[in-house]
Amino acid sequence: MNSPLGLLIVSALFGGLTSGAAVASSSAAPLHTESAANQDLISATIFRREALQRRGHTGDETYLQGCDLTDLQSDRHAALLKLGRIHEAGSPPLPPAKSSPEVVSPTKIARDAASLDQELRNHLTTPAPDGADPDAVLQLRMADMCEADLRHGLWLQSDAAIDLMLTATDRQVLGDLLLLALHADHLPALQDQYSAIYLARRQSLGLPIDPGLRLKDRSRINAGEPQIYGTAVICEAGRAVFAGRTDLRHANLLRAALGLAPQDLAEKDSRGFCS
Repeated sequence: MNSPLGLLIVSALFGGLTSGAAVASSSAAPLHTESAANQDLISATIFRREALQRRGHTGDETYLQGCDLTDLQSDRHAALLKLGRIHEAGSPPLPPAKSSPEVVSPTKIARDAASLDQELRNHLTTPAPDGADPDAVLQLRMADMCEADLRHGLWLQSDAAIDLMLTATDRQVLGDLLLLALHADHLPALQDQYSAIYLARRQSLGLPIDPGLRLKDRSRINAGEPQIYGTAVICEAGRAVFAGRTDLRHANLLRAALGLAPQDLAEKDSRGFCS
């Protein structure tokens, strides 16, 4: 159940390995090359899964979109070679690393990070510039988005970010933090921590329960566990389906206890959920 963007990036990264096998002849040498290419692909896949598991991600890859890839610089370099120069992709630049410490409030960091998160994701669907290789443009934009997600995931683990989640009362600030945590799919334990804080605080702050439940379910999907509340619904072949595993009867019992409507995939389809 990989996402289309995630499959595209994996295809772009490993396309050279599979294409060589596709044109191999029946002679002994090409067959050896095909076998070697397959072994390289298997090794890369195993390395990728092991890297994910070290971060706690053992589950469905629906939401990763390639952001578990560990060598983003090589990914970006390959795209740049295809494009000729970086600005043709039209991707908003990531903030440069600071050479000296700069005092910035955690609230501003969260706001700027959430703005960049949305800018980079929205840019994925912007048409490529005329004459540019669309696959290379998308690969470069994905690398930018993934790098930002990794940076944001590191910051979310800091004491300053966690303290902000524990003490902030502004809806915008809490929304920014939840958005960043939602896209830290390589860190499901962190997602679970932020959802627990939100759910513990949301009633006293008069906040809706849904965002916390969505983050909780997403953390469980990423950790290889079933959804609890059935909030993660995606589209496959034009139909609404649950991401990962879901015990719908149990989920709807929990939803009823919280005063929420039951999840009904057929009803979502009738409303054009995937149109």
